[in-house]
Amino acid sequence: MKHFKRLFSYLVALTMVLSLAAFAGVNVHADTGNSLTITNNGKTAHTFELYQIFTGTQKDKTDSTLGDIEWGSGVTDAGRNQLGNAAENAKKLNNDSAKARTLAKTLDKNRYLQNPTYSKDSSGEKFAVPKDEKYTFGNLETGYYLVKDEANTQTGENSAYTDYICCVVGKTEAETKLDVPTTIKKVQENKKDVNKDDLETDANMNDVKLGNHFNDVADYSIGDNIPYELIGSLPTNYDKYTDGYFYQFTDIMDKGLTRNDDVNDDVQAWISNDDGSSWTKIYSGFNVSPVSKDASTGKTTFTVTFDNLKNAKDKDGSVITTDSNSKIKVTFTAKLNGDAEYGNPGNVNESYLKYSNDVNGEGKGETTHDKVVVFTYELDSTKVDANETTTKLEGAEFILADSNGEGKKYLVQTKDKEGKVTNNTWTTDENEATKFVSGSDGKFEIKGLDDGTYYLQETKAPAGYNIDSTLKKVTINATTSNGQDWNGSAEALTALSLGKLNNSGDKEKGTVSEQITNTKGSSLPSTGGMGTTLLYVAGGILVACAAAYVIISRKKSAKK
Repeated sequence: MKHFKRLFSYLVALTMVLSLAAFAGVNVHADTGNSLTITNNGKTAHTFELYQIFTGTQKDKTDSTLGDIEWGSGVTDAGRNQLGNAAENAKKLNNDSAKARTLAKTLDKNRYLQNPTYSKDSSGEKFAVPKDEKYTFGNLETGYYLVKDEANTQTGENSAYTDYICCVVGKTEAETKLDVPTTIKKVQENKKDVNKDDLETDANMNDVKLGNHFNDVADYSIGDNIPYELIGSLPTNYDKYTDGYFYQFTDIMDKGLTRNDDVNDDVQAWISNDDGSSWTKIYSGFNVSPVSKDASTGKTTFTVTFDNLKNAKDKDGSVITTDSNSKIKVTFTAKLNGDAEYGNPGNVNESYLKYSNDVNGEGKGETTHDKVVVFTYELDSTKVDANETTTKLEGAEFILADSNGEGKKYLVQTKDKEGKVTNNTWTTDENEATKFVSGSDGKFEIKGLDDGTYYLQETKAPAGYNIDSTLKKVTINATTSNGQDWNGSAEALTALSLGKLNNSGDKEKGTVSEQITNTKGSSLPSTGGMGTTLLYVAGGILVACAAAYVIISRKKSAKK
């Protein structure tokens, strides 16, 4: 059998074979006995399998060059027959990491592997090596070994299959560097000064710009279009996926949110090859699923799927270049609907990414879920007598304006058969505005409002009371944890008040409350009352005076 001088030069190339892993840090020591110590630098625990691919001999303990290459015990007879001479196969791989990856894939996908040695605990049972811990395979023969994960063990969050070949001569150490994509979700705030100049970043993906006013928390009116974005990264070994790369966003919305699936081209996809300063729109190479609804929870789900991200194309039909530094973004809008929650816990939208995680196979992993939340509020008003505030006034009518000056618009509110507010729009025609009427308890409610300043205008007073035509300013102050680090574990709405009245809001119910007074109208005389009596008295006096005048006049005439 032919000896290969300095065979260790292509050993280094072989060690670069991996799945979602890059192999690094191999140190060979001349010592009695051979061992392989692997440090798990992945994000999940790994049950390692070790297969002997090639055997070889050393000239002496100080020389890492191997000769007399033969197939190892980890390769089946079928594999040996199919692949041919072991030494020739090893020689083809010299300094060619792509061919080394091809060999690993061939052995794995064609089931040419046998006799695995597993990572085991002290009792001899299979052992999943925890993150950041080491495991040592001892008493190994000199040769080349394929290290991989046990099948179907890397299917959960942040999972990736390791799959690489390394040479074991003496005591060998390796760090299994498993890199997986990450994903973040953002919602755009429409009023508050949040990430105003796009200077903030998310700790889970701090190398990409998020877009102005995008963060994790926002508040809106029912019926408003709410912009969302999903952003995903790629693993460092993305270029090793020569057969394509599966990439799928899944978005899950609470029942209070409705995606605008009736709007043409509302869901769009983009690629950035810088820090997100510029994005290229993807025109083909992905598909958007219909929205599906969970009957038990009311939540809706849709997916945006790239069967092969490396085939995404631009407007001209050209493939858009992607590499491990590229970012993928999906944008869409949704509305708050009649099932929206008021106040905490809000209306949550979450997403995650499913991705290829096995260079040599079809395995797929998932990222952790990321969440954002949207709030909406309710203004509760009570109409009372100005002098007797315990007296509730029925029949007062109001309209709501968004300002008190030029360009003023009025709220038009739509409800379903159950009385739920399904849409809020604004009109410049005062006659089209929705009239809110106080009930027997003096109350009227205006639901589904964004935070901010509004103006109530009385259009009809209760019977017996004067109308107050002045605009009444009402300000909904919602304090939210606007930022890039909300993860759904804490309340994002921390305080709620009306104007400067700190105790006037209920952040759990999402309501702010106030009283509006009316004064009684002027009192007028009524039939049969004092006014009539006075007329009678005055008339009697006039009659008496007339009678006296007549009598006096007659006496004067008689004397003459």
